[in-house]
Amino acid sequence: MEKDNKREAHSLQEERLKRQYKRLLWRWQTQAVEVSLPEVAAVLVCTPRYARVLLHAMIERKWLTWASRPGRGAKGRLHCRVNEWGLDSAQQDEQAESFVTHHSLASANGRGTRVVIPFYRPVEKITPSDHTGRVERHLIMMVHAGLTRLNEHGIPEPDLAHTVESRNNHTVWIFHLRSGLIWHNGERVQAEQLLQSLKHHLVRPAFQHVISVALAGEDAIVLTLARSDALLAHRLANTVHALSHPCGAEIGLGAFAVRHHDDEHIILNRFMEYHGLRPLVQEVEYRIMARLPKHKWTTVTVTQPEESVEAADQIHVSGDSSGFVFLAFNERKGGLSKAQQDLIRGLARIAVSALDGVEGMQAVDSEFACAAPRQAMEPDVKLPATLTLVYFWAPETEQLMKQLVRQLSYWQCRLILQPVDANHWFLTSGWEDWDIGVSDLRFGKSKWFSPEERFCHSLMMQRFMPEPTLQRLMRIQERMGKDAERYPERSHKLMRFLIDKSFLFPLFSFSF
Repeated sequence: MEKDNKREAHSLQEERLKRQYKRLLWRWQTQAVEVSLPEVAAVLVCTPRYARVLLHAMIERKWLTWASRPGRGAKGRLHCRVNEWGLDSAQQDEQAESFVTHHSLASANGRGTRVVIPFYRPVEKITPSDHTGRVERHLIMMVHAGLTRLNEHGIPEPDLAHTVESRNNHTVWIFHLRSGLIWHNGERVQAEQLLQSLKHHLVRPAFQHVISVALAGEDAIVLTLARSDALLAHRLANTVHALSHPCGAEIGLGAFAVRHHDDEHIILNRFMEYHGLRPLVQEVEYRIMARLPKHKWTTVTVTQPEESVEAADQIHVSGDSSGFVFLAFNERKGGLSKAQQDLIRGLARIAVSALDGVEGMQAVDSEFACAAPRQAMEPDVKLPATLTLVYFWAPETEQLMKQLVRQLSYWQCRLILQPVDANHWFLTSGWEDWDIGVSDLRFGKSKWFSPEERFCHSLMMQRFMPEPTLQRLMRIQERMGKDAERYPERSHKLMRFLIDKSFLFPLFSFSF
């Protein structure tokens, strides 16, 4: 029995090491490159010191070569020598019992490796919901699991379901559930519990075409749709659709369990009964620090066993995903002429340019920049005495609004602002009364799927668009969902349509 346990533990360590190697392979392929150890560590999402351990383990398996050079930050020569097919098919030789794997990797895996993250505000409940902030969504991914999940390439794969079937032209979906699932409170999962949690999500706009959902026996959930949807597995993989315990919203099925949560600390522990590959980290702690400087928001500390936080390495983590902030007019209210809208867009450009160099704000990628030529500001255009604008609050949008208020005041127009916390954006009502809105579009793992997810849940866009345009957009999205292969191309065209027709006016790119 002891030998079997050791063999299983070794197999899991090998799988983790393969996944780390694939990160390098996806980044640099099989070509020799000049990179520094910190750059390698950034790809492996670990400290430079631990990256050196991983590289040594990979060298022993002859997966790559690494020639370091002396000097802090000096670039070494990295060459991945085994492609993904070869990695998956090759039989490991005696080096699989290497000292590095059994000692260095096992040390990081099992005896107290901890990540400590300072954060500037209390973290809300770690509950799958649209009404959660961005850090909460990260934690949801760690604490909860869904029927499907997105892999590193943004492709859905089974999670709580071990197999997913699509029948009758994607109008019937069957999710065969894993056996032996355990909730974080130690309770065995009942299929009825997962069904109850799933029904809670199916009331959302993304699932309006779901006719029925039911159990088939004790180990399968069947969804029947009113129309073909080849992308249902993508929709269910969204973090906000993860399945929590019906009687305890922070009790999940993810890799980490919530051990402690209050306004000063969050502590997550690795869950030993997790159905997937166990993470290397034993514990994740969020320390809430009021008035924390912004440059500290993305600094994490990784401690090895018996190492203090003060002595451990710190890692700076860049923005987790990109996107852009955009401006939209309430076309349904119809209070502004085309000339007035053009003038306000021009003033918004001036406001953005006044903030050139502000951290976190960059020019919009050419892929999403407005293609229409810039209109000269007509001096004869008159703006209303007052206009109202609702926007999602962030330090960057706050600065932009101050500039925009100043620009409109030169045209004898008073801009009345209403900031909304990003966590409460989908709870806001009264959109019909606002003249202008400033929102954001964040790209997730499936960049091409993000626009639909955002607009499907955006009451602002639904209230601002003329009804015929909104209905046309919904019909287009329904047709797009029938063909998963062509969806990315069509999604990009739809985004271009919304931008070119001025329903969206991108202001600046943003790292979230």
